[in-house]
Amino acid sequence: MSRPQSVLPAETVQLLQVLGFLYLQSNRAHEAAVLLEAAAHTGLCQGRAAILLALAQLRSNAPERALSTLDDAGPDATARPAYGIARAQVLSALGRTIEARQVLSAASGCLPSKQLHGR
Repeated sequence: MSRPQSVLPAETVQLLQVLGFLYLQSNRAHEAAVLLEAAAHTGLCQGRAAILLALAQLRSNAPERALSTLDDAGPDATARPAYGIARAQVLSALGRTIEARQVLSAASGCLPSKQLHGR
């Protein structure tokens, strides 16, 4: 599957991502999802931005869309420990708790023990 050609400059896409993050932090998940989906539509939404989009979708009561976003995420996203944590949250929201526990257990193996225990 080819990525769509971006008609927006990279700086504009980054701005959409930052605004999406700020909206999500302000408990405005729907607005965050709209901005992050616009950024994703350009084909330039990768890594942390894809994970952030999935979290915004989850908090907008769209766990199926969030799971689809995570399923389509590239290696820049899947290599991050946050990916596993986000995936576990989405699976839990979908009632797939056994899978969520497995994913969270695997993700916790990627984190240094200092981050896990807050020390």
